[in-house]
Amino acid sequence: MAKVKPKTRKKLTKQIGRIIKKHGSEIALGVVTGIVSGLLTDTAKKTVKKAPKKTKATKGKTTKGKTKRSTKKK
Repeated sequence: MAKVKPKTRKKLTKQIGRIIKKHGSEIALGVVTGIVSGLLTDTAKKTVKKAPKKTKATKGKTTKGKTKRSTKKK
């Protein structure tokens, strides 16, 4: 749980303890699964890097630095 702040971790632990006492371990397992799934989705969105924007200098060029040529025959 390194991705969660200590203050948040403490609150979650307290709430999960209450859920276990009131509803049982199976319901608590479902709740915890949902929380973990949400955290993973959140961190995955943050770690995805955006593709670099094309500038006027690189627009229309391939990865090798050559410009695209038309495939039409004369």
